[in-house]
Amino acid sequence: MHRRLQRERTELLASLLTPDRHRGASARDGKNLLSELLATAIRGYAAWWHDHPTVPRERVVDSVMDFTQAGVRRLAG
Repeated sequence: MHRRLQRERTELLASLLTPDRHRGASARDGKNLLSELLATAIRGYAAWWHDHPTVPRERVVDSVMDFTQAGVRRLAG
């Protein structure tokens, strides 16, 4: 079940971040890899915050959003 959810999440992220004109198999494979790396990094932020509960939620969310925006720019480019 975990693998299926991971695959579905990766495919959804890739489809959201890949313009229609770039949805060929090789482009999709590259986007899937980058999407999975982005999702892994976000899970890393969550794990870090678990170990640092005094950090305000807003600061963690801002950091995740900054990182995500950089990833989205990379995926779109």
